[in-house]
Amino acid sequence: MFRWVAAAIFTIVILVIVGAVGDRAATDTELAARIGDRLANEGIGWAEAEVTGREVRLVGGAETDEERAKAATIVRSTPGVRSVDDRTETVAAASPYEFVIERSEDSTVARGVLPNSRDVGRIQDELATTFVSGLDTSGLSAASGAPVNFLLAVEGGISAAELLQSGSVSVDETAVRIEGVATDQAAYDALTGGGTISVPQGYTVVSDQVTVPAETADASGEDEAAPASQ
Repeated sequence: MFRWVAAAIFTIVILVIVGAVGDRAATDTELAARIGDRLANEGIGWAEAEVTGREVRLVGGAETDEERAKAATIVRSTPGVRSVDDRTETVAAASPYEFVIERSEDSTVARGVLPNSRDVGRIQDELATTFVSGLDTSGLSAASGAPVNFLLAVEGGISAAELLQSGSVSVDETAVRIEGVATDQAAYDALTGGGTISVPQGYTVVSDQVTVPAETADASGEDEAAPASQ
């Protein structure tokens, strides 16, 4: 009898804990969405709120100290927010806003700008995982003025660069431009296949300067001409 009661109590406690964690996750998600809406309504697209237990970590790069202060004030005044850890920074605007990966047989060089130092670190880590040797990311820096969904386009650009034997991928404002020699026929097809490289809505992929490796072209007896831009 005692064991049965103890087991029942233990089960109830576990269910209560799981329910509380689930409720908190839902509350955090709702609060983050509410903060995001308020920031967007004020034209602050550069800031991002990370919510844990109603405690907010605010990150992003602003052009001025006034913009940073405005974002923090909006978050602090949002109902449900317990505290704000303001990790935003003031960074100069860049124009054009560009990210570039250049590849050769033995090296990969990434340069350009990203919205803030946190994003620079995250993209450096992603590049280090993707290109394990000969990588140089010292040319990356933080700058404000990023187009909407620029980081998603950069991630698509990294995926494209992985399929190049040599050449470059640039994310320039809202265009992803790919040129160079693909690693093989399958990579060529992926880079020029229309929609295979994933980029956010509003971005275009231009890959009319991609060719197949010489040995692939020789084996097939075909020219290396690529299709028109996507």
